[in-house]
Amino acid sequence: MLKSKRLILIINLINSFLFYYSVFNFTVPWLSILAIIVLTIVSIILYYIPLRYLVLAFIINKFTKRFRKPKGYIDNNELADFISRLPSDPELVSDFILIKK
Repeated sequence: MLKSKRLILIINLINSFLFYYSVFNFTVPWLSILAIIVLTIVSIILYYIPLRYLVLAFIINKFTKRFRKPKGYIDNNELADFISRLPSDPELVSDFILIKK
């Protein structure tokens, strides 16, 4: 029984990272609006700036990062931070059940 609950929790965790359903159904409205604004800005940038230049800028950034960052700098993943702020479907169901009581 314990292994099955653990497996369900692992599957829910993977599900919450893979599916961005909570972003686009406005469960957290300001995060959804932020995602739409970022996608709009990225699409405008990709329309006006050739992909070749963007790839070149990414490669230059990747290779010169060690010269620009201080020695004790800890890099973080902004996309993972954004996704971790969104509630998963089981959390939404449990919150709904708590609100109903």
